[in-house]
Amino acid sequence: PEAAPSKKTSILSFRKGRGAVLRAISLDLKTVSRAAGSAFFQIGQTKVIAGIYGPHQSKLQTDQGQLKCTVTIAPFSGYRGVDAEMNASHKDRVGTAPAERMLAQQVAHAIRGCVRMERYPKSEIDLFVVVLQDDGGVLPASINAASLALVDAGIEMTGLVSAVHVGYAEGELFVDPAGDEQPLLEGLLLCAATSAPGGYGPGQPYRATNVTSFEVTGAFPPAPAGAPAPLTQALALGLDGCSAVGEMLYRTFLPPRARKQRDRDLKAAPQPQPQGPSA
Repeated sequence: PEAAPSKKTSILSFRKGRGAVLRAISLDLKTVSRAAGSAFFQIGQTKVIAGIYGPHQSKLQTDQGQLKCTVTIAPFSGYRGVDAEMNASHKDRVGTAPAERMLAQQVAHAIRGCVRMERYPKSEIDLFVVVLQDDGGVLPASINAASLALVDAGIEMTGLVSAVHVGYAEGELFVDPAGDEQPLLEGLLLCAATSAPGGYGPGQPYRATNVTSFEVTGAFPPAPAGAPAPLTQALALGLDGCSAVGEMLYRTFLPPRARKQRDRDLKAAPQPQPQGPSA
């Protein structure tokens, strides 16, 4: 196995030309037998599973349904934000560790706006996410798994939500940094987005244009004179990554014959021009 880079290692040489290419993605549906809907999402060696339970009656009798999210980080996952001492102090209370609560808030924030909660008055939908392995990009992987599980459960949504990380280091932007690359980054952007209504169809590639979550950690430098800001460029790269992931999520729900037809339609269609986020 390749050794983790030291902080003196250049991320440009460590990535070995991967640039804007996403790591390999694998996904599956109906992975939890007793859940209303569930999904497994893997990118690189990061593995996440999500399950939906409900809708069921809520204690809060409101016109809008409630979406509750719980994230559990497996002790064997190697998650870099959870040390052994914190795991030990929360081992009897699922989803109560600080990192787990933070991830749950971030996942819910990214997808809640796309769930048609007005269709579920006086009801509650429970979303459970389990992080099985961390090799970087746990948050976007959790969002992607949650989006798949919601659709698999038949929950009404305005669109699929897809997400990626974009990193900045040494004047360069990198989509989907792996776990060993993240310590070398100066800034990290989470981009979660969905397609505009009617934004794609037969022969049209999936385009994620409506941002649902935008979070920045670390530092992105100001824009040089006469050039776009690195943060603006990172968002555009993030939307391209969300589009690539979103296409894979969308194809998951197509029957095999429809997938082959979509492949033929996309090959015959003209290549789309890059698009920025919608206003």
